[in-house]
Amino acid sequence: MSPKLNLLLAIVIQVGIRSYLSAQDTLEAHQLWSEGMHAFSSGLYTPAAQSFEKAAQLFTEEHPFRHVQCNIWRLHCLIDSVDVAKEIDDLLDRYDNGEHGFSDREHVTLLAHLWLLKGSSFPDDVEERQSLHNAANLVEPFAEQAAQIAAMIYLRTGIYHYQNETHDSAIHYFEKAIPLASGRELVLIEGEIYLQWAQALRRIGDLQKAKQLVQSGVQVIGTRFGEMHPELATGYNNLAIIEKALGNEEAASFSFQRALRIREALYGRTSNEYGIVLNNAALQFLDDGQVDVAEQYAKQTIEIFEKLAAPNGRFHVASYNTLAKVYSRRGAHDRAFPFYQKAVDLHLRYFPDNSRVRFYYLDLGRNAQARGRVSETLHHFHQAMCATIEGLDEENIHDNPGRDHLANYQTLKHLCLLKASAWMDHYASSSDTSDLMEAIGLYDLADHFATKNRTEVSFQKSKMLFSRQNLPIYEGAIKAYITLAELTGDPAYYGKAFLKNEKSKSLTLLESLLEASALQHSAIDQEVLAREAALQDSLARVRQLVMQSTGSLREELMLKKTDLELAYEHFKSSLEEKYPRYHQAKYNFNFVDLEELSSSCASDETMLEYFVGREHIYLFLISKKGSTVQYIPRPVDLESRVQHFLEALGAFNPQMPITDQANVDHLKQYVDQAYGLYELLLKPVEQQVSRRLKIVPDGVLNLLPFGALLPERPEDLMDMRSYLFVEKTKAISYNYSATLYHTMQGQIALRSDMMAVAPSFAVEAGTEARQFGPLLFNEIEATQVSSIFPGKLLTGASATKSAVLQDMDRFGILHFATHAKVDDQNSDLSFLAFHGGDRLFLHELYNLQLPIQLVTLSACETNVGPVQTGEGLASLARGFSYAGAKSIVTSLWDVQDKAATDIMQYFYTNLAEDLPKDQALQRAKMSYLEKSTGNLMHPFFWATFILIGSEEPIFMSNHWQSRLWWSLIIGSVLVIFFFIRKQIHELQSKRG
Repeated sequence: MSPKLNLLLAIVIQVGIRSYLSAQDTLEAHQLWSEGMHAFSSGLYTPAAQSFEKAAQLFTEEHPFRHVQCNIWRLHCLIDSVDVAKEIDDLLDRYDNGEHGFSDREHVTLLAHLWLLKGSSFPDDVEERQSLHNAANLVEPFAEQAAQIAAMIYLRTGIYHYQNETHDSAIHYFEKAIPLASGRELVLIEGEIYLQWAQALRRIGDLQKAKQLVQSGVQVIGTRFGEMHPELATGYNNLAIIEKALGNEEAASFSFQRALRIREALYGRTSNEYGIVLNNAALQFLDDGQVDVAEQYAKQTIEIFEKLAAPNGRFHVASYNTLAKVYSRRGAHDRAFPFYQKAVDLHLRYFPDNSRVRFYYLDLGRNAQARGRVSETLHHFHQAMCATIEGLDEENIHDNPGRDHLANYQTLKHLCLLKASAWMDHYASSSDTSDLMEAIGLYDLADHFATKNRTEVSFQKSKMLFSRQNLPIYEGAIKAYITLAELTGDPAYYGKAFLKNEKSKSLTLLESLLEASALQHSAIDQEVLAREAALQDSLARVRQLVMQSTGSLREELMLKKTDLELAYEHFKSSLEEKYPRYHQAKYNFNFVDLEELSSSCASDETMLEYFVGREHIYLFLISKKGSTVQYIPRPVDLESRVQHFLEALGAFNPQMPITDQANVDHLKQYVDQAYGLYELLLKPVEQQVSRRLKIVPDGVLNLLPFGALLPERPEDLMDMRSYLFVEKTKAISYNYSATLYHTMQGQIALRSDMMAVAPSFAVEAGTEARQFGPLLFNEIEATQVSSIFPGKLLTGASATKSAVLQDMDRFGILHFATHAKVDDQNSDLSFLAFHGGDRLFLHELYNLQLPIQLVTLSACETNVGPVQTGEGLASLARGFSYAGAKSIVTSLWDVQDKAATDIMQYFYTNLAEDLPKDQALQRAKMSYLEKSTGNLMHPFFWATFILIGSEEPIFMSNHWQSRLWWSLIIGSVLVIFFFIRKQIHELQSKRG
């Protein structure tokens, strides 16, 4: 064999050997990769890291993507135990913009994973937020192809938002993560998504759904790993917390014990894992008022973390804070103080540059507030603000963030609110007006950030929670302005207090519309909503980037921010032109003021607007003569008093004689509550209230029929004809806010013909409607009222949803004598029922344009809805208001069929005589009372009906046109008659 051939053969053999060895290495590398992923999925991070490291060494330059990917997964496994920040930054620098030879999907997947790790490795929440959002944005287009990374990124981003109390954003990311993790052997990720999602739902009050999600997480993890897994312990711990919140004490105790047993079996009693469960248990027992048990658990938790060589820093800090909270609950605030201080000191030691120390400064401030240390309180709240907001002077307590500051709006709002409350305490001890002005400035700032958060942040749908959180802003501002008005004698400050009240109600309406998806159903193009969300998200991202940048980059980003703000303003202008109702509801906050309201009142009208705060109930009284403001202490049992009043109304049994002992007891309860609530809510202003009273209720007062209150106790409990119901002397109407009332007054609706609707609910119909039961008088009612206001009558089988929707916008009055149902869990699913089982859902009303004079909902539960502190009712009545109705007559509880028929006939007869709607309804109720006897006089039968909105008389277009023609005809006849008579008289004179 020739030398050349020998050489060529040797080369071929060597290449073959190298190829074989390379193939073997690649095969082994893939095996190690699979082992690493399996270990990672099982939570075994140390062996997983070892497998990834070996795999990275074996993947040759022929597999550069796998090589880098293994290194990144190795870093992921070590993220909680080793400082890997520099390696992560090096990889980001190398692969961010440089030559890499990867496909777009591979490149984006690697970068997204690195940004995820970067966010997890930084103790500073600004860096973490930006890194996680970078990762989420990068992986979005390839989420399905890179399901595992995408699910992990969405999960971690959701956790970040949960930890920063933006719970709706958290829920949004958990919802995106779960379909990517389900069914892909990503068991731990799937289980953790369920558990974290449940945490967020628990914080916004959706306990039942949270419980279902925790149970799903526990099932997923338990099925795959058995009973001894740390995440299963976390699941049982969370389930216990939810069960306790639901009042299921036995189930909660069982779940807590399971969590503790698993942690003890896996890690022993002296372990971070066991200490974490104990700390959570202590907090939960504290929430439930079991202070002794909470103290025992909190002390054990501290002992555990103090014994550990490497305690979990976060929970080591939390253990001292938990024990401090136990002492605070006992009122032992001096004893609690050193433990709050210890928590701050430990946090600064573990996480010196972490802005989350603000939470511990805030607890320290609250402790100082409870101890009456006014200056300390202000100092600690200012420390919390400085820890969050760069550039503030820690030595200058007058230094506050600007209105355009870029930090999280929720955080800014909360910090400003607490610091404002500290300045109010300072004013109480100093009587220095400048302290009061400091508080007012901060309340206004908190209000500004709350408004920004409501309108400029995507995914924030749980507005009910926001209203509860924001109530102290408006209560504090109202109190401060009223105090300033009393000090200075300047009534303009009363006006400012009223505007804060109006803003709280109007923004609450916005939140209710968002909660009920009203704005999303307002015939608005979904692409427009997507554009709005994209602009909001872009603005949020660029604000965050500006915060963490310096020099020329910061200037460049500031220009970008300005451009985006201009684009956002232009977008809102186009919204105003194309979708005016959407724009007005969400952005156009033009509040009516006291002077404008006063000038628009008739001489016999009074408006009474309430603000129910945590400490006081404020009463704003407006009439032609001007306005006054009063405030009274809020009873701690206000909600239960209203509830007992309503229970007494509902418990009266009309089938039994009035002398029946149960009825006598319920009647006594009603009288006690009706008189007591009158003394609380109307007695302070009774001398100033005119005979026509417009009420703007607040919170739980939305459920109250003021007309059924009693200014005095009856002499004879059994003689209801002698009861001096408020409705006997006052014509009452209701409104969601003075601003909305003013708007509804100005709406133009000229038609006065009626569509009356009374479906059949006969049991033999065999439809879904059978669940409601028959209405015996609804068709009679509809026929009677349609004879007073002619138009279109739909009864029985003709009263279908399609027939109503086809023509309802052609009438000036809509009358529904039907069943209705309000869904407390999802107000969108509240509905009016029609023949054949058809339903007109609340969310369908938002697409309708109904410039009509009156909607009457002579049905059950039409104005009932979930009431939260600071909230109105998410109801069908509100849906018709949003659709454009000037006035709505609705019911507060189930309507008695025959009583409703009588009252409605009287009501429409009065309207036909040109009476204002409030007086027409009042006289209808009085007519019913005059013609009723015995049990039927009980307020249960008549007080349920209320008027919401404009009380103006029905504009009788057809009626007045008819009158005009008859007047012209009669006038013409008379003119002709007198002309002929004159001519005859003149002829007779000539002949004479």
